[in-house]
Amino acid sequence: VHEEQYYQEPEARNSQKVIETNGDEITILGYSFKKKNFIITTSIVAVLLLLLITNPSQQHHGEAVQKNISEYLNNNIDQATGMAGEFGNLIGETAKAFTGIGSSLASNLVTRSNYLICSVGHIGNNTVSFGILGMVFTFDDWLDETYGATKKLVDAAKGAANGIEALENAAEAIDNIGNNANDIIDNIDSSYENETAEAVEAEAYPSIYDQSSYHFTGTIAGSPVVMKLRNNEGQLSGSYYYSKFGPKATLQLEGSLDFDGNISITEFNTAKGIESGHLEGYLNEAGDFSGTFTNSKGNSYSFHLHL
Repeated sequence: VHEEQYYQEPEARNSQKVIETNGDEITILGYSFKKKNFIITTSIVAVLLLLLITNPSQQHHGEAVQKNISEYLNNNIDQATGMAGEFGNLIGETAKAFTGIGSSLASNLVTRSNYLICSVGHIGNNTVSFGILGMVFTFDDWLDETYGATKKLVDAAKGAANGIEALENAAEAIDNIGNNANDIIDNIDSSYENETAEAVEAEAYPSIYDQSSYHFTGTIAGSPVVMKLRNNEGQLSGSYYYSKFGPKATLQLEGSLDFDGNISITEFNTAKGIESGHLEGYLNEAGDFSGTFTNSKGNSYSFHLHL
């Protein structure tokens, strides 16, 4: 009897199922779990394992950062040279010859902080990339903040072994600059001649806004006035009086004039020691000054003056 029991027990154990389900429960190797909790737990574990397995390596961060730097620098070079014309394009070719070296050197400086399910790339104190699920996302903010450091990267890269080819490209670009030097000089001469001609014309026909003084007559709110202003590089000062009261009732003026002819003047009644009004108007090339006068009570009236 004992022998039969001995040989039957292993058979009974082997006949036990690894996974069994019973209603809302699931049994694994004799351990029972709520089916809903089991599904949630296994799903979370599966996701965590996927994140852990696909967490990008330091090499992946370095490659992504290198690509980001190259694209960033090339885009900035293209924009700058596009505005600078033919000469800028030649300089741009020289700058691009160093871009690959600078980005390669920078990628070697990337350090990786591993958080098991994700990772973060750093260069110094700057966060430059974020990696998850086999993908690396890069940031441009740090490039804007450290744009001035690009020259240091290029200077350091000159000593790298793979910098020889880039230097040869730079030398070729410089040769091209020399070949086009005559065109550049001609353009400079032409530009200088145009600027000189414009300066001579401006001196022969000075703008009304450059005059050192103005003597206006006209009306404010329909009453005749006489106004004198001094112009010190756009800063105006002077006085005016109503003709019916004469110079004894002179009011002081201070204000400004811009190169578009806009004038803003504050009126002061020195006898009473108060700010008594404000003039806002426009002076055209013909010498007509018109706009709106607002008194201390807030009432507004039109004015029309001329030289």
